[in-house]
Amino acid sequence: MSRRRRMAVALVGLAFALSACAGPGGQKKVLMDDQQVLARAEEIVQQMLGGMSPKPTPERDGRYGADACLADSGKSDRQQVHASYRLEGVPGSAGRQLVRQARDAWVERGYKFTSDTSDCDWSDPGTAVHMATVPDDYWLTISNSVTDRATGDGTAVLTVTSPCYFPTSGASASASPQALSADEAAQQSVLAHSSRIQDALRAPTTAD
Repeated sequence: MSRRRRMAVALVGLAFALSACAGPGGQKKVLMDDQQVLARAEEIVQQMLGGMSPKPTPERDGRYGADACLADSGKSDRQQVHASYRLEGVPGSAGRQLVRQARDAWVERGYKFTSDTSDCDWSDPGTAVHMATVPDDYWLTISNSVTDRATGDGTAVLTVTSPCYFPTSGASASASPQALSADEAAQQSVLAHSSRIQDALRAPTTAD
């Protein structure tokens, strides 16, 4: 491997390492693209729907898309993607069954429980499951929103919430260089260098 290619590999590796570094207070300085984050949320939804029977139709419910990071209470530029759906087109009696199927699919994929217990009370018609993806830590909740307490009939409601992140499309524009922490500034510098090196590698070269 040439010296220039070894340098490119090292810089790209450093960029990924910096993107996972924790800043003051343990807050991760994660840069991501809004559309990519939303696409990942949609992928999680489709993975879950793939194993469901009867097959529901997801209908968007409530907030959908990128919004301010809830944990920051509007005090930072971080964002968070929310995707919420009602699982329609199936009998009301299937709501609790869909919740269990989602739980089984997530356990099979190695996702982790985020509630106090590893499972829920399946005797409760309004049962809910709370889990998170591994390793990217999208939080997942599915519950049976009961419409008839006597029968337990209801509609399964699914919510996917991404980790908080600084949007790549607006992180540099919304914060001046003085406002960036040291690890954010270092990360942006390394990413810029790696991008330039990748452009150079695409150009015709001679052996070093």
